[in-house]
Amino acid sequence: MLRRCLVPLAVGVSGFGSLAMAEPEFKTENSLKVPRYTPTALPSANSGLRSVGAKVLATSPVRRPEDPDISIISGTANRSLSNKIAQELGRDLSDVDIKKFADGEISIVINESMRGKDVYILQTCSAPVNDSVMELLLSVAAAKRSGATTVTAVIPYFGYKLNRRGLPISTTYHSRFLWSAAGDLAKMLMVMGVDKVISVDLQRPGQGHEASFFHQSLPAETITTHDLFTEYFNKTLRNDSPIVIVSPNTELVKKAKKFQSKLSNLRPTQDIDCAAFLRSDSDLSFVKGAPLELQGDVRGKDVVLIEEYIDSGVHISILCNRLLKEGANRVYVAASHGYFDARSIDLISLSPITQVIVSDSIPLPSDVAIPQDKIVQLSIAPLIAKVIQSDLKYAIAEFNPDNEDDQFVME
Repeated sequence: MLRRCLVPLAVGVSGFGSLAMAEPEFKTENSLKVPRYTPTALPSANSGLRSVGAKVLATSPVRRPEDPDISIISGTANRSLSNKIAQELGRDLSDVDIKKFADGEISIVINESMRGKDVYILQTCSAPVNDSVMELLLSVAAAKRSGATTVTAVIPYFGYKLNRRGLPISTTYHSRFLWSAAGDLAKMLMVMGVDKVISVDLQRPGQGHEASFFHQSLPAETITTHDLFTEYFNKTLRNDSPIVIVSPNTELVKKAKKFQSKLSNLRPTQDIDCAAFLRSDSDLSFVKGAPLELQGDVRGKDVVLIEEYIDSGVHISILCNRLLKEGANRVYVAASHGYFDARSIDLISLSPITQVIVSDSIPLPSDVAIPQDKIVQLSIAPLIAKVIQSDLKYAIAEFNPDNEDDQFVME
């Protein structure tokens, strides 16, 4: 089942004050195409729109043309995923030349007309990250200059979202300046003129606020992968062993609880618990993973460790050894995004981890042998394609309050 959520962009908004629906004037014979927007009255309570907190639910969406004129542009960061998405949509990728000059500068040349089209730019922020970001920004600018009606940036892995830090606390004022490089990336996208951002597993409320850095007029939509992972584990995990879902820190407790709830719905007769690693207050200068205290019982159980991002593999290896020391039978790792190099793959291969499951938001390295029994990629192409299809089909997104993620509903 597709899980998609419009991320709340401003805290404290309790509803919409007004809503204007635009009706463009179409070109007639021997006349110029001059868009004219006429605000219409807000539909009545019985016309299909109703407000639930900060969400607008459309039970009778306004339909767009069946075959809209769109263009799909792919960056070089994850061409394989882009091809899968285009295949799911039944369309071809646009003809675009992306080259790099001798001094490292990037050139974007679009060889097709973008005039009047809805353009979707597919680019994940994988290594080399800065090149991927520049490709994305220059692609947005090139599409806008070419006359595109709208430009949507589809960013499966939103770069710099883990680069979230605060300067050291001032001993004089007991304060600190906070910053997020993901917020800087969001500002760059807005300046370049992007109209919408679609990403996968942007961190949830209480775990990061990347979407809050976008202006409230710019929709930022996140696709959640809970169903994708729980369906895989429902087929993989044994039925004769109890299961425990473990969060590696306090930030991912909500995600672990959601994972537990969905897996319990698929296996109603099986014992599925939740546990978490908490940082010890007695030792603040710690090696990553070492001073964490496990809250919960994993003895004699299969463990699914929930992660957001895997890079070096050191952290999950430490936690895996700790869980096995606590009596766990087997340890699986489920991460939304995974960056692997030769070192991390060797570390995971030698570790006692049963299996690492990630999405294909970031491509696996082509120059390193991947242990197929240890590292598994699940494709998010169908999820992204469904969101794009819904954008093309409806002028107003259709939401079902009984099927939406309650963590995003602001009452």
